[in-house]
Amino acid sequence: MASLTSLWFSAWQGRLRRASHTSLRNKTVLTAFNAVVDKIIVYDVRKFHSFFAHFQPEHRSILRKSKTQLARVDSPQALISTFIHAFKTGKAIHAPTNNELLDFLAKNYSTGTSLGGQAGIIANQFALLGAMPILYTPQLSLQLAGLFSPRVKFPVSNKNSLSFNSVRHSVNADKAKINFIIEYKKGDVFKFAGSIYVAPRSNRIILSSPSTTPPLFSTNLVHVLPELGEAVDAAIISGYHSLQPKYEDGTTFEYYLSLEALYLEMLKSHKNVPIHVEYVSTPFKEIDAAIYSHITKHVDSLGLNEIETIELAEKLGFVKEARDIVKNENAVTLHAAGEKIMQALKLRRLHIHNLGYHLILLKKPVDGHKIAHQVNAALYGSLAATSRALNGKEIARGDLETALQIGVSEITLHQMTRFAAHQSLSRHRAEHALLTGTFDVGNHVLLIVPGQVSPITRRTVGLGDVVSSCSFLAGL
Repeated sequence: MASLTSLWFSAWQGRLRRASHTSLRNKTVLTAFNAVVDKIIVYDVRKFHSFFAHFQPEHRSILRKSKTQLARVDSPQALISTFIHAFKTGKAIHAPTNNELLDFLAKNYSTGTSLGGQAGIIANQFALLGAMPILYTPQLSLQLAGLFSPRVKFPVSNKNSLSFNSVRHSVNADKAKINFIIEYKKGDVFKFAGSIYVAPRSNRIILSSPSTTPPLFSTNLVHVLPELGEAVDAAIISGYHSLQPKYEDGTTFEYYLSLEALYLEMLKSHKNVPIHVEYVSTPFKEIDAAIYSHITKHVDSLGLNEIETIELAEKLGFVKEARDIVKNENAVTLHAAGEKIMQALKLRRLHIHNLGYHLILLKKPVDGHKIAHQVNAALYGSLAATSRALNGKEIARGDLETALQIGVSEITLHQMTRFAAHQSLSRHRAEHALLTGTFDVGNHVLLIVPGQVSPITRRTVGLGDVVSSCSFLAGL
């Protein structure tokens, strides 16, 4: 008789193969706000070491600051601290910076150019997977527009009548927002002050340029937002991390949140279109909780990774749950924080994606068909992200076959077993939970779904966005 472990791998590998046949074709989705130009720097130990050596006399301060992730990276010294923290933890880092540091990087390191920002990445990836994406961003320059697939459309209002143009012909700004991405690979070495740090996994450091454009629909689109909501099957919005406490004209983030709440209500007024938000923390801790507490009143789903789960839990006041993840990151501690976040923000769905597995919390009532659909969708999201990691670029539907060569991660089996023990499930119920990924937890259902861990990661930017967005759209 086959062991439970072999049955587990066989069952989940079969589901992964079936998920590869999932189609997003003809699904219309709005992706809004955060689209930028990414300047990519591939990490090179020689080039970075030669520059950072000049700052070794300040090593005590730099090493002290490297113990935590800095809220901002505005100097070479702060960048060194950020590198050390990233190479010690292997975690993705997204931090705002200033133009002076970005100018320095542009002058001293060669860069590649690609499409960035959650809304931009998701729209282009959906286009190549067969969906029909509609992108809106308030800052669409000629340079940015040229990076999009011609399949991506842009909403336009002519005399209060809604139409859609090619995004390439919808320029509305002179300059693009530009972010710098430093990509490093597993095994890369960072040397500083006599110490050597080896990256435990491939990841990136994102340095975000200053932004003064709030994530908001333009005034000429407001009157057609009900029609826009009616025209799509789903909406995915992002970019709220760019909000600032106060602007030069005297307006505050509360003003823009009040407008955004009205606009989201209008978007859902003709059809209750499901809306998903991609979380990114703001550099202003004092407003982060207020932003997401306000926005999520009007959305159905939230996507975030393990680091963002810690950040959001802390900002919502769940300090113990956040610290528990830091002490021992696993399905039990992540779920405990996710449950608090879900309740506080009154969400129907919360998706936490981590290395090797997904946690999806679904508010009851939820039937068996919906659960199976969500499991399949998460596996599809994993395949899309794994294929993108292997290819190092956006992928088409046929590329999903490439990702099937990588099996489901055994990390998930360990996490499922841990959670079953935490729930004190009987042997029969535990085996059922492991083979289905389904755990009944009070007022919600928790799905623990296997992911994949790619041995080769040619590009890490956008992988989390692809996991979240593909899982959400495929699960509708």
